[in-house]
Amino acid sequence: MAIPWWRIRRRPATERRWTKPEVTYESEVYSPYMRDAVRNGMPPIDTHSDEFGYYEDQNIGGGGHVYFKTATMLYNLKYVLGDSLFWHGMQHYFRQWKFCHPYDEDMRNSFTQATHADLTWFFDAWISTDKTIDYAVKGVKHNSRKGDQRIIFRRNGMQMPIDFQVLARDGKTYDFHIPNTWFTKPTSATVLPRWIGWDDLQREYTAHVDIPSGIADVRIDTSGMLADRNALNNSLNAPIDIGFDHHIRNAADRHNYEGFVRPDAWFNGYDGIKVGAHFNGSYLRQKHKVQASVWINTGFGQSLPEGGVDTQHDAISFNLRYENATDFILRGSSFNVRARQLDGLHLYGGGLRWQLPGRATVLSLDAKYMLRADSTDLTYLLYPEQWEPEQWNGIATAQLWDRFDHRGGSMTVALKARSSAVGSGSHFGQISLTAVEEKKLGQLQLRVRLFGQYADGAMPRESALYLAGASPEEMMDDKYVRSIGFVPYDWLGYGAEVNHFQHGGGLNLRGYAGYLAPELVGEENELLFTYVGNSGWAVNGELDVDGLFPIRPRATRRWLHIDAYLFGDVGSITYLNTNNNQLLTDPRADAGAGFCFTIKRWWRFSDVRPLTIRFDMPLLLSRLPAAEEDYFSFRYLVAVGRTF
Repeated sequence: MAIPWWRIRRRPATERRWTKPEVTYESEVYSPYMRDAVRNGMPPIDTHSDEFGYYEDQNIGGGGHVYFKTATMLYNLKYVLGDSLFWHGMQHYFRQWKFCHPYDEDMRNSFTQATHADLTWFFDAWISTDKTIDYAVKGVKHNSRKGDQRIIFRRNGMQMPIDFQVLARDGKTYDFHIPNTWFTKPTSATVLPRWIGWDDLQREYTAHVDIPSGIADVRIDTSGMLADRNALNNSLNAPIDIGFDHHIRNAADRHNYEGFVRPDAWFNGYDGIKVGAHFNGSYLRQKHKVQASVWINTGFGQSLPEGGVDTQHDAISFNLRYENATDFILRGSSFNVRARQLDGLHLYGGGLRWQLPGRATVLSLDAKYMLRADSTDLTYLLYPEQWEPEQWNGIATAQLWDRFDHRGGSMTVALKARSSAVGSGSHFGQISLTAVEEKKLGQLQLRVRLFGQYADGAMPRESALYLAGASPEEMMDDKYVRSIGFVPYDWLGYGAEVNHFQHGGGLNLRGYAGYLAPELVGEENELLFTYVGNSGWAVNGELDVDGLFPIRPRATRRWLHIDAYLFGDVGSITYLNTNNNQLLTDPRADAGAGFCFTIKRWWRFSDVRPLTIRFDMPLLLSRLPAAEEDYFSFRYLVAVGRTF
């Protein structure tokens, strides 16, 4: 019943990858309905088809709910009427309107005639409003008494009759039904007094029950038909399902909070082999999202720059993050808190995120504090001299991000303002603008990045602007480069020559990776190194040419994608003169060709993130390092991830 026709048996034979069997009405009806209901994004379904775009622009579900919400409504009508009366009403409706074109009011009238029940309240709420269902068990009073226990319920959405079951301490179960109108469906459950209420009228209800041995649990709707947007509060004991994390994505379970646990191992050159466990959990992948990892750092297999063994590494590492959608306060909003002690870095922070109406615009506020407690924590870093230890670095960030689609491509724009937070060891302010344009040019794909930043104050080295790539702070977000162990040591450091490692970020002048970029400034030709600064600008471009000659070997096309492109970068960074004024250096530029190798699938593990290895050849430099003689020469660098 009520399965959208185009979704019937749509899944291919690869269903065998899924570890859980699926109930059709759950995967094809309730799942797409709950995806929007849980975030307060349900449109009225008596909306003309060409007007659903308005709701989509308000971060609300679109025209698909003509099917999903309508199908869910029919299951809930069955819940209201009971099986026999519902099917009697369906048969009457079919006989009355076969070979005709009925409207929603015709269906309403047909069911009213067949059931002799006033269902106006039901059809009005489901068809003409954006209301959803949310009933909760608030608690039990006088549970120690032998009888006359009081169960308190609360309604936060549309009204519905309530079926609930009481599990007694002696193992017995008792079924109850609370009507919400004068109509009571045929039921074997004990019928309690009516709960008449809607919107803010009588949001709470107290059920008086007699359970001789006492109440162990109360569960709303054991049939699973009620489309309650939050099943976590439908019982005294929150329904939690903990299982093994197979790295295979299953459909979310609307009846339980799902948690997944797996053993976890990682490595860096200082901690050696790290062994521990990882937990991730959420409700419908939108509420109460938790990511938690804990490792014991064994020290086995250390790979230090000078060789040998160093036992001063951290004994334990952890990484924790909690995120929750707050759509019922502000549609499209969420908040997060996080803490970690990982690879020598203590980080604590939190933030707010709001996806504005229109779907494309995102406003975020964030604050974080970082600390490397002593010099031993610098041993973890690829560039230990570029981080200031024993000093809190507190940063408050506000960012506005937007996306603009146009014919043949799209543009994303990010405006970011950052400043030092209260208690920070440094005091600075920073504002930056990043715009990325992507456009199809026949078989070619053009990507252009425009970047500009102005900053003032005592910028910590780890958060400064770097000429060739990402700052150490940015590198902390990538597990492959946040610490030593994966990048060869002779590719690192800054000197008179370029080296072979770069990580996307900063001005992204990749051809100058590892170069100190010396400049003679002022009347006295003072020598300054301009590989790092406060402010600057850059233009980066990549032209993907693999569309002209796709590189798709049969043996690897399912799991490996190869990009080939030409690139060019130009930009300038500031330095401080003797009067502490910021001045721009003469521009530097590079150009060349590159390849990206992306492992897009890891066998059957559907939720493991793709990994991109980049190989760039900056063949041309506009300003030569002192140790080189040819502007056009073979140079190469290796990186994790695209440049931008």
